[in-house]
Amino acid sequence: MITPHFSGADGVDAWLSGLARMAGEDADLSAVVIIIDTIKKIADMMNKTRMKQTMNLLRALTAKGATVVCAAHCNKHRDAAGKLIFEGVGDVEADCDNLIYMESAKDAHGVRTVSTEPSDKVRGVFAPRSWLIHPDRTVEAVERYVDVKATAEASRQHEKDETTIAAIQAGILDDHHKRIELFDYVTKKHAISKRDFDSVIKRYCRGQTDGKTTPLWSSAKQFKDNASYYSLVETDA
Repeated sequence: MITPHFSGADGVDAWLSGLARMAGEDADLSAVVIIIDTIKKIADMMNKTRMKQTMNLLRALTAKGATVVCAAHCNKHRDAAGKLIFEGVGDVEADCDNLIYMESAKDAHGVRTVSTEPSDKVRGVFAPRSWLIHPDRTVEAVERYVDVKATAEASRQHEKDETTIAAIQAGILDDHHKRIELFDYVTKKHAISKRDFDSVIKRYCRGQTDGKTTPLWSSAKQFKDNASYYSLVETDA
């Protein structure tokens, strides 16, 4: 582990000079793994020339078999599709082999879930992974991948729908199972719009959700009147 800013160290420039000497030697570096946290400490992310020079140095090391992993930051704002955007000039993406994003979210208990997400620049074999970081900083690998972004979006949507959800649940508990009766109960008694009712009743209905939300009720057609009847779904909560 090299920490160039510790007392007694020669600094980043000396460390980079050491990497340059390593890259210039006739040696097999296949057993060498270099982790840089973060790359902005050794390169100006917004300077195309300096960034290019740094990436060329790292590329020279990988050409001799070394593995170089660089941690980096993302922009504060996402793109139009809600995806993360790397910080810096285009050479960051152009000169790396794999650009992998890390999505994260913290729950009410302080446990942070971190999952890897591919960018448009992935050359190797990539399989998304997830980890849990506990408040005591211990890290636990998760057996199944967790779509952190989708989970966070679903949580935000649930907060927006909370009033309508509560009204629908109250209506079903009050024995208004038929859709038209449930609709009247929710829109008239709770002054909720038809648009909100239609979107929420579908969004949280088993078999009709987009896969990002947890079903809160189910519907079934009744042969006697061909109407939809709703029943609450038991949840872990």
